[in-house]
Amino acid sequence: MYSKYITPEKQYQLKIDKFICNKFGLAEFFAEHYNRFHNRQGINVLDVGCGALPLGIFLADQHRCEVTGVELNPAACSCARENIKNLSLEDSIEIINGNFMTLAEMYEGRKFDLIVANPPVNDHVASEDIMKYADDTFETFDDESFSYLTNSWHSIEGKDLIDYIFEFGQKNLKSDGRILIVFCTIDCGSPDYVFGKAKKYDYEISRVVDDYISAESVGAESLGMDKIYTCMAEFRKR
Repeated sequence: MYSKYITPEKQYQLKIDKFICNKFGLAEFFAEHYNRFHNRQGINVLDVGCGALPLGIFLADQHRCEVTGVELNPAACSCARENIKNLSLEDSIEIINGNFMTLAEMYEGRKFDLIVANPPVNDHVASEDIMKYADDTFETFDDESFSYLTNSWHSIEGKDLIDYIFEFGQKNLKSDGRILIVFCTIDCGSPDYVFGKAKKYDYEISRVVDDYISAESVGAESLGMDKIYTCMAEFRKR
């Protein structure tokens, strides 16, 4: 299967799978507003929870970035690798299939200009769900585990991917490096959930763009909403 991914300068057809995010509304929001945050070419980027790789492909193809994508879902990694091959971006993008909170140890001493993510953002995940999936490698999927991985993932310590991104950035961002996160408020009450985590890990918000995007663009039509509040925020270490 393939899904359309539209950026202001270019349209892509990306390989997808039943058990990966196959609607690219948040990635399109990222591409639409990226130049308001960065216009540097050829920087070193880490794409955390990269999925089928829409953010990384946009940055490598249109901004000549060197991209490392990390993704826990093996089906998503397979699609990402095929998308890289189809677009002849093998020299610009590396994909790692694994758990970011443990793989972070591989990057001790390695510095990035930019960390990007479209992470699961959920401020009220049941503890029983966290325990249920604590030891799951997600090598096999059903609808329930896929939904947890893409919308609600937390480690057994109760931390989500945003926690680990901010922790990683403290050691692995360059002195002028930034973290750029795009998210919507389907599963959290407001952007304060993300902003509060930034403050916890001693980051400051350097810029924010927000707007409403269609529920259909993120596959959320079943929630009965027409529009979804979406935010793209840039953070830097204090």
